[in-house]
Formats: sequence, C-alpha cells, structure tokens
Amino acid sequence: ISQNKPINQKALCVHTLLEFANNSKELSCGYWVAKYKSTKFSTRLGEVEREYGVLTTRTFNAFTNRFGHKSTYQTYKVTASISKPREVYKKVNK
Repeated sequence: ISQNKPINQKALCVHTLLEFANNSKELSCGYWVAKYKSTKFSTRLGEVEREYGVLTTRTFNAFTNRFGHKSTYQTYKVTASISKPREVYKKVNK
C-alpha cells in the first residue's frame, strides 16, 4: 500500500482535513458520509485530536429542515499549521 494512500479511518479523516485545508474550505460530516459511506468522521477526529492535539475549529451551523424543524450541524476547519496535520497523518497512517 502506498505511503500516501490512507490505510485506516483515522488516516482518512486527517487526509480529508488536509484536502480541505489546501482549498481553505470547511468540512462537514455530510460530505464524509456522501463520499466515504461512513458516519464516524467526528468520532475518528476526536480520537486523533485527543492523542495528537487540536487540529480544527468546529462551527455549529443552524438550519431548518423540510418539515420546519430547526437543527444544527458542525463544520470543521483546519486551524493548526498545515505541517501539524501532515505530521499527524504520517503517524496515524501506519
């Protein structure tokens, strides 16, 4: 397996953060579910951040669904220096 290709969910989580950091975009769990068919993004990110330190800021966004119910969802943006997520990626992608 290539060193650059994520080999587990934690590595995939950090890899996705790096992709979004390079484009200065925010990442939502909805993107993760749609692209990777997994609902564990926030769980894996929490595990990574507990072990290696904070990499992101979380923003709560309010919305009203089609039935008129108000709710929120989180978006994530890399706030650490880009070198920190790269180093974390190398450590978790083993």
